[in-house]
Amino acid sequence: MELKAWPDATSAKLSVHELPQVWAPIPPEGGILVFEAGRFARILDGEPFQYLAYLEYLPGQTRGNHYHRIKQELLYITSGRLLAYYVDVDTGRSLELTIGEGHVIRTGPRLAHAYRAQDAAYAIEIAAQRFDATDIVPYDVYPISDDPRTGREATELARELQLRDRIDASHRRAPLASGGTGRAGRPSRDVTEDADARRDPMMQACGTSEANPPKSAAGPTGPMDPDERRSAADDVAS
Repeated sequence: MELKAWPDATSAKLSVHELPQVWAPIPPEGGILVFEAGRFARILDGEPFQYLAYLEYLPGQTRGNHYHRIKQELLYITSGRLLAYYVDVDTGRSLELTIGEGHVIRTGPRLAHAYRAQDAAYAIEIAAQRFDATDIVPYDVYPISDDPRTGREATELARELQLRDRIDASHRRAPLASGGTGRAGRPSRDVTEDADARRDPMMQACGTSEANPPKSAAGPTGPMDPDERRSAADDVAS
């Protein structure tokens, strides 16, 4: 597939080609070998990557509607067909393609993209950079009113989940504090409840807390003996 209508300034951000069916040895750009046991597709060889994802595209649904500041992606369509939409955010120029099984798509930074499934489609995404939600910038390449799970809402959800992961990771790395903590350096239940009690305005007004409970009729050292109970009863009667 050639992108003849794509401007030169933008073509550096997008590469689309279909893996050819070849005979061994497979050329450096990749290819598909067909065996009696099934097909073998070599997508890339020798390139380092830190991110690998499997994507499902349901019919009539849209994924994407964003661009990346740094991340460069390689998408390999394993089955199905997709309508692909691209916008160069620096020039505003756009392109619409139909891609399907066997296509390899490379997208660079600042190229907004969205994919809409014509029928059920599946793909593998590979990137040299690790996932970073702060690298995702929402961009409405394709209308998403019929699918609220995509676009801006999905991006915000991804950022929220990554923030939670970072918080959890920081808790796991925190050293155990003196005075009693639970696992992962978090305060134990008793310590937390005592701190909450000290912050309770009602308990502060009464001069009590979990650490300083009010004295009960049982006394500070245990149940009263018979003489103490009689003395207490006399005090009440008087």
